[in-house]
Order: sequence, then structure tokens, then C-alpha cells
Amino acid sequence: MTSNGIKHTLHRAARAAIVLVASTGLVLGGATAASAESLNGVCESGEGCQWRLSSQSGGVVDQAGTISNYANYTYRSTNGTTNGYNADNRASALRCRGNSYDNKFWQHKDQGGWYFKVYRGASWNLTEYKDGEFDNRISGMSWYDFS
Repeated sequence: MTSNGIKHTLHRAARAAIVLVASTGLVLGGATAASAESLNGVCESGEGCQWRLSSQSGGVVDQAGTISNYANYTYRSTNGTTNGYNADNRASALRCRGNSYDNKFWQHKDQGGWYFKVYRGASWNLTEYKDGEFDNRISGMSWYDFS
């Protein structure tokens, strides 16, 4: 694994590389950065980002605020135009560029199911964990203070 800064635990089992928890609905929706320009195809400071391909390519959804349902988003190319791929259940790489908060990338819309904790400055390749078991299974993103 090449991911730095990610604490790895499995809910109720204290093992493995992700946190699987039931949704609690606790979300910090207003954690944004003034310099970040969401949905411009560039993963900037203050944003949580997901890519369609594991190499952080194939389009990105870059967002400074909470995304409750990726079904409402399409991946963007680096010039900010949509590439036509819906973002729901298509993430293979995740990154947190938050300034004050970390990301939770959720299995289901509206912060439901299990989530991946991705700490500020860390990135995650979903195809490298558990033989890709969690690849293409992300439906939302929120901000949280894990400190």
C-alpha cells in the first residue's frame, strides 16, 4: 500500500485498512476553503476528490463541500468539462486536500453504510485494498474532524 496518513481499522473488529461503520448522520457540511473552485477538474487545497481510475486519472469530482449523493455528479477533465461518466459507484482513487477537516467517503448516499476515512493530505487507491473489494463502491463524501 502506498497510502500515508490513513489509520486502518475495521468497525468492531479493530483490523484491516478501512473503517466500516453504520451511518450516524454526523456531518460537517460547511468545511470549505475560499481558494478552492469546486468541480473545475483540479483537486485543489480545501477539497475532497475522487477519481474514476486508480491512477488518479479518468476524470475527477473535486468538491469543497459535502456531497450527499454522487449520482448527481459527473467526472470532470482537467479543463473542467464533464467527460460524461456518472460519479456514483465509480471511484477508484480518493484524496483529501482539506485544510482543517478530513474526509469520509461513504458507501451509500446520504452518509449511509460504511465509510473510508481519508486524512488531510492522504490519498487512497481502492483497487489495492482487499483485491479491489471496495473499488467502485463510493456514493457520497463528507467532512469530519478526526483529531
